Parts: sequence; structure tokens; C-alpha cells
Amino acid sequence: MICMCLLVLLCGCNTPTATLTPNPLPTSTPVPPSATPTLTPSPTSTPTITPTSTPTITPTPSPTPLPTWANGFQLGAVVRDISSNAELMLTSGITWVSMQTRTSENAQQLISEAHNSGLRILLTAVQDEKLITDSDYQIRYISLLASLAKQGADAIEVGNEPNIGRNAEILTPAEYTALLCEAYSAIKEANPNTLVISGAPAPTAYFGGCSRRGCDDLLWLQGLAEAGAANCLDYVGAHYLSGATS
Repeated sequence: MICMCLLVLLCGCNTPTATLTPNPLPTSTPVPPSATPTLTPSPTSTPTITPTSTPTITPTPSPTPLPTWANGFQLGAVVRDISSNAELMLTSGITWVSMQTRTSENAQQLISEAHNSGLRILLTAVQDEKLITDSDYQIRYISLLASLAKQGADAIEVGNEPNIGRNAEILTPAEYTALLCEAYSAIKEANPNTLVISGAPAPTAYFGGCSRRGCDDLLWLQGLAEAGAANCLDYVGAHYLSGATS
């Protein structure tokens, strides 16, 4: 009841109606966003690395330089087995190996073994002293020399101490020179790079001259020179035996 009376009174009066201005809502001052906090990561424990032991490296020694010889001199050696001696030979400055042979059957093996070891090979083709004066044998002997050259021999010595016969007749210096010249042609035709060496005479003055029995080495070499052997060889063979010569 009270509420209704109040409403009637207000309507019957001439008092101006009050304008109600609504109070504005307070404007809230925006709060600036706080700076994003920097997150400091919690330190993690660094694992301790135990260094492993560094292996000791032993430097590879430099190869020993091979000896050098004056005036192009080349040193060789006579051995029974090439492969087992090659390293020592090369270290000593030896670049040639000398072997004797009577046939061509094992020549290729010797030549290959020498070349594979870094050596050059001189093959002494030992003559059959009992047959060397026979012309048919000489043809077979020259064929042997050509075969050795064709297989790759670096040098061939034509005969071993052909100035002594050992119970057989020998060729005279002139006859040997004729054989040497035929051998030279056959060897060079088979392999131009093969060196031809005259058979080294045995150093001796036993025979007191030169005959079918034997020939002293000085007279032998003089006889070869007089017969023109210098035109049929690359090098002159010589044997030095301590005590046999001055």
C-alpha cells in the first residue's frame, strides 16, 4: 500500500521530472601485461667425460737411401736364392744379381724372381766344355742364348771361363770371337735391350801361353781384341779371384 501512494503523488505534482543521468561505469585502467618472466632453466648436471688415453703413434721411419756410385758404376752379387737376399742386396746398393744356367728351363723363373724383387739379372750361359768345339753344339748353344734374351734377361755372359778346358779342348781366342759375334747377333735380334758380355776368363798364368789345353787370361784377352771382339759385345767379362792375380 505505501508503495502505490507514493507513485500517485508523484504523478499529480507539477514538479519537473528529474533527469536521471546514469552514473558511467568506471573505466578500468588497463593494466599493462606484465613482462613475460624469463625462465632461468635449472642447471642440469654436466656429465664428467673421462678422456681416453691417446694412442702413441710411432712415425714410420724414412727408408734408408740407397748408396749411389760414381760414374754410373753398378754393383751386383752372386746368390743362391734371389728372394731371400733381395732386400739386403738393395739396401747395400746392389742392383744386379748374377746366376748361372745351362738350360732355358728355369731361366724364366729366375728372371721373374729378380725383376719382381727390383733387381736386374745377369745370366751366365755355361757352355758344355766337352762339346763347345763342335759346330752342331754351337748352333744349339746360340739358340739357348737367344731364348734367354727373349725371356727377358738383362744381360747374358757368353760362356764361363772359356779360356780353360778342364780336361777338354778349348776354342782359340779367334774361334771364340767368331762364336761371340754369332751369339751377339742372335741375342740382339731376340731382345735389343739385353747386354752381351764376353765370357770372363779364369785369371791364370798356369798354361804358359795359349793352346788347345788352355790360355792364360792376358793372352786370351789380347787374342779377343786382335780378332775384333770389341764389335760383338757390350762389356768385357772378367773374374777376379783373390790370390790368383796381382
